Parts: sequence; structure tokens; C-alpha cells
Amino acid sequence: MNLNTFNIVVVGAGALGSAFLKRISTERIGSIKIVDGDVVTQKNLINQKFYSADDVAGYVQKADAAKTALSRLGMTTHVVSEPRYIGQLNAYSILRGADLVVDATDNIKTRLIINNACSKLSIPLMIASIRKTEGFFYLINWKGACFNCLYRNLMPSINTACDEISVDSARFLSELMFNCIISFLNDHSQPPSFTTVSFETHSQLSITIKKDPNCETCEKHSYSPGSDASFVQICGDGIKFSLQHDLDIAKLAAELPNPQIKDNGNAVITVTGRKRAFISRYGDFLFIGYSENDAHLFIERLLSLGILTSCDIPHE
Repeated sequence: MNLNTFNIVVVGAGALGSAFLKRISTERIGSIKIVDGDVVTQKNLINQKFYSADDVAGYVQKADAAKTALSRLGMTTHVVSEPRYIGQLNAYSILRGADLVVDATDNIKTRLIINNACSKLSIPLMIASIRKTEGFFYLINWKGACFNCLYRNLMPSINTACDEISVDSARFLSELMFNCIISFLNDHSQPPSFTTVSFETHSQLSITIKKDPNCETCEKHSYSPGSDASFVQICGDGIKFSLQHDLDIAKLAAELPNPQIKDNGNAVITVTGRKRAFISRYGDFLFIGYSENDAHLFIERLLSLGILTSCDIPHE
């Protein structure tokens, strides 16, 4: 298989994900699917040059903005945007049919769900992360350790937060990720190497990691993210979670203060002072300028109005 027939799914279109998309924009690839439910914010423009002030003003979701950016760069590959968060309930439908998944997300729960889905679907998985002056990348072809194996044994070295990522670091790691993918296409038989990178010295260290015999994903096939299917994260972009089921945006908008319908009726924004809440029809919520308590009160109000049911509410 070569890139011309390769179907790539990129999950996460933040600093690293958008840098990787820009790197492959000059390549002839079968198809690309971009998955991200985040909205482009002013803060993103600092280190995510893929996006523009117009994206911020229009509350454009990153998946859609990234697709537009690739077109603007002249890429002729078929690109599909999935402006939603990936989670336990939708991972299989989103990832099925991919020849490679690139995980550029920034939270452990999502990474473990993606890892499990790729294992079940037998899809090679590239994971990558940046933490300050260091990063790593690892292409999992299921001949060696999976991400859950790493998580069980190497937790301190794996990024669990939304760290600020420099443009140069993201660009450098994206080049290494792409070269690793090309090597994989040329030879599928080699066990994968976990590679750490120093952005200060540009040095690399690669090691082969054996499977953990107690891994719930690739050995025991018993992985479960728990009873809570909803995704929850608090980071620089705001407070966000996904119900992973469709909402009636028109019904929701009727109960919100100052609602603004966006994306041809697929999303609604409510603005109160300096606080903004973005809600998509997929059940994804992004609260900007809200405290955690404010976000809970917002949800409780929707619950009292009967727009959400109690089983919808995520618990950590």
C-alpha cells in the first residue's frame, strides 16, 4: 500500500494535529478524515497557525477550519471533517475504514479509547505528544506494546495536560512522524519503536517495548473506560464534554439566553457577558470563560427544563 491509496484519520487538530496536517498537505494521499469538536479560539492563534481570526469570529470548529485550510493550501486529496469529540460510543464508527489513525489528542481517556478501538479494528495507530521541551511518537502495529501498555508502565512520561506547544516543536515532531509512517509503509514486519525527542538538541532515543502480558487492551481484550461514556476535560480552551448523542438544537436554542444558531443549524452559541457556551448537535459542549461550577449550573438548568436527562450528565 502507498500513500495514494492510504486513508488517514487524524484525531485532534490542535497545535500538533494541525502541524501534521500541514506537513502532509503536499502529499498525494487517498483520503483524510479530521476529527475534532473544539472551536477555534483566540488563544489558538498563538501556536496554531493553521487557523485565522475569521475562524475565531465565526466560532468555526477545528475540524471544519482545518479542512478549509488544507483546501487553501491547494491540497486535492479528499478531506472529510468530523466536527465532534471522539469517545467510547462513537469511536468505532468514526475510525472504521481507516488504514492509519493519528492520535494528536491531549488527554489520556480519549487516547485509551482510540487505542482500544484501533486494536479491535486492527488499524495501525500513530500516537504523539509534546510536553515542553520534549516529545514522543510511536506507531503501533500491534506487534509490540500498545498505548495501554505504555500507560500502565510509563505514566510519568506521557502528557496528560493541554500544555502550550511551540510551532517549531510541532513542526519538527510532525516531520519525524511522517518519516516513521513512510518507513512503516515500506516494511510492516518490524516491531515498533517508541521514540523520545528533545526539541532543544534535536536528539532522539528509540526503544522497543514489549507487550505488557496484563494489558487489558492488546492481551486480555477486556479494556473498559468505565461506566461513564461521556468525555470530560478542563484545559486552556475551556471546559468540555460530550454526551455522544444528538441534541435538538432548535429546542435547545429556545431555552438559552442570546442564542446564535451556527453551522446551518448544527450548533448554537450562547453568550452572557464574557462567558460563551458552544453546543453542537452531536451533544458536544465547550464552555469558555466558565468556572467548573458555572458549567455544572448551566447543565443543571438544562436538566431542570427537561432538555437533558439525568443519565446524560457526565460524572468523573
